[in-house]
Amino acid sequence: ASLYVEASRARDRFVLVTNDRERLEEVLEANDGSRMTALEAVGEDGDPPPGAPAAALAMLRGLEADWRTLAALAETQGSDLVRMEGYARIVTGAAMLAEDMALPADLRAFVEEVRSRDAQAIAERKQGFAFLRRAERHCRDWPLLKRAAAKRGRPMGDLPEHAAWLAEGKTLADTGQELREGSGRGFAARIATALRRLVRSGELDEAERFREAAARHEAGARAAGVDPREAAGAEALAEWAGRLRGRELPEAVRPAVEAWCTAHAERGAAPEPERRETPPTPEDRKAGQDIESFLLDCDGLLFDTGLGEAAEPDAWDERAERLREQGLGMLGEAPGAKLDDPLRIRLARAGAERERVREAVDRLAAAALQRRSARFMALVSATGRQRRESGSDPVDLPSWAGLRDRAAALRGEASLEPQVRRAVDRVLDVDARAKAGTEPVMSFLEAGEEHMRRREVLEEQAGEAGIAPFALGDMKAWREGSRELRAAARRLLGEVEAGAAEARAASRLEDMPRLRGRVREALAGLEAAKLRDTGDAFMSLTDRVERLAVRDDTLALHADGYGRATMYAKELETLEALPEPARRRVRDWLARDRRWNEELASAARLTGAEGRQAGPDARREAAARPAVAEAIRRETARLARLPEPGRTLRWTGEEPLVPGDRVRIGAGPMEAVVISAGSAGGTRPDDELELRVLYPAGPASPPDTGPQVPY
Repeated sequence: ASLYVEASRARDRFVLVTNDRERLEEVLEANDGSRMTALEAVGEDGDPPPGAPAAALAMLRGLEADWRTLAALAETQGSDLVRMEGYARIVTGAAMLAEDMALPADLRAFVEEVRSRDAQAIAERKQGFAFLRRAERHCRDWPLLKRAAAKRGRPMGDLPEHAAWLAEGKTLADTGQELREGSGRGFAARIATALRRLVRSGELDEAERFREAAARHEAGARAAGVDPREAAGAEALAEWAGRLRGRELPEAVRPAVEAWCTAHAERGAAPEPERRETPPTPEDRKAGQDIESFLLDCDGLLFDTGLGEAAEPDAWDERAERLREQGLGMLGEAPGAKLDDPLRIRLARAGAERERVREAVDRLAAAALQRRSARFMALVSATGRQRRESGSDPVDLPSWAGLRDRAAALRGEASLEPQVRRAVDRVLDVDARAKAGTEPVMSFLEAGEEHMRRREVLEEQAGEAGIAPFALGDMKAWREGSRELRAAARRLLGEVEAGAAEARAASRLEDMPRLRGRVREALAGLEAAKLRDTGDAFMSLTDRVERLAVRDDTLALHADGYGRATMYAKELETLEALPEPARRRVRDWLARDRRWNEELASAARLTGAEGRQAGPDARREAAARPAVAEAIRRETARLARLPEPGRTLRWTGEEPLVPGDRVRIGAGPMEAVVISAGSAGGTRPDDELELRVLYPAGPASPPDTGPQVPY
């Protein structure tokens, strides 16, 4: 691969330098760059076994069943099989699965049937597209012929190209008719549209040729000094005009046709107008039926436009909107309207039907507007009633958002009744003033929502990193932003002093309990996030203290950070909204701290006269408590490390010893520190004391740990 990269980057030539040309040729021949198959990689290269896998046969039989179902459905619906959903999947799947496989006879016949049908469809579509291109070019050629005739100063009918154009049009019409009869339904509609355009082009050509012939006839008659109606050829022109009179003519031709028909009618020689109507195609008949069905649906829907009990758009509104969009599509005014829509083509020719459709669409729009206006006015009344009952600002009512949206939708309607127009303007004016007055509130709510979304992102990052959110570096900036937002919320709620704009918003919020509730809810969310971080920080601190205690083999009471954690816990104990895990940790931490302090206080009381009155058993029990025992152990270790002279007990054996006591042994000058006082503190003969002997040389001499000395 690297050799290929280097070679491909050469501009003029590539030179390969080697010290063993023969060996290089052998390597390149052995490694030609082709990839090995899986069988080749394991040394089992060879052709696959004959026959088709069972899975492929099963898939083919499934495709065959889908093919039969699709064909039956296309036959039932009169649809084009090629355009139905699933056709491409079946054709492609059958071709891929049948490739290089020995199939049973029935499946081979199915595959051949699919291939043959698809090939036929492809051929038909090629012929159809070729016809459509030729028909389009033929229709575009007519204006070119007209300009060529004008440029040459000759009638268009005298041009040689015109005769060829007419012959081509007849051939195209015959070809299109054959293709339409043999094509599928979807493509046949496009061919029918092209045929109608061909017919229309022929009609325009005949009308233009009549206008030219009439103009030449009138000019010749005037030059001869005779009445054009009496001149030779007038009868033929009259018959020609009669044939054209029933068609949709260009404006430049219509006056000449009407003039010739009227003139001959006045002379009593006007021929009976002969209307040559093109036989309606199946698509045209279907379009007429669809238009009539549309008009009947509109009449039925407009028969009853009452609101009934519906305060919101109901089935009537949905049906009216669908019919209105359908009518606009027929008229070619809807978004995405197709030029080859048979309904649109028919309405373009039939002016009366077009006017009926236009009238139906306008009536639907007027009825829908009337219903929308009635619903809007009903909502205005309901909102006013709610305001009187609640005494709050109308903008804060639940119905205001819907009222405002309906007013905005009606604002652009030009045919609103005066009272509805006034109500629309009043609602929009109140809403605009409310937005201006509560702008700080809405800004806070938007900022709060964005801030909490940022929090969710940070929590996801913390979860991926396996740490608490408060420990993220970006969380510091988030906490600062949260602090500012909490302060803004308290200013809007009137709890602290605020600026002029926020003070006005706070004053308005007093009459808007719902909006005020949203501010409180946002503040509560910020406070809850703060409490979560506080709880997480406390739990992290206490976990650290516990780890240090385990490391030092002591109680958490003596670990670094215990005092700070305890003070933190006392602050958190008063917070009601603290998360439950942190609340349990605070409760357990303080309970244990109180228990340890009580143990130490109880032991401290037993060191004086109270202890002497309580007796040895009470002192031993106090010394066995966890906090006291740990304190004794730590003090003993301290004294063992620092043997400064201290209070020396002249111990007689009547009172129990505790670790850390300093005693004099016998009558001599030797002293010792009690390391372990046995089970009874030395008050029983079987107790064993572990002592650290302090020699008379003084505190500068190093202590010596002696053996266990029996009492």
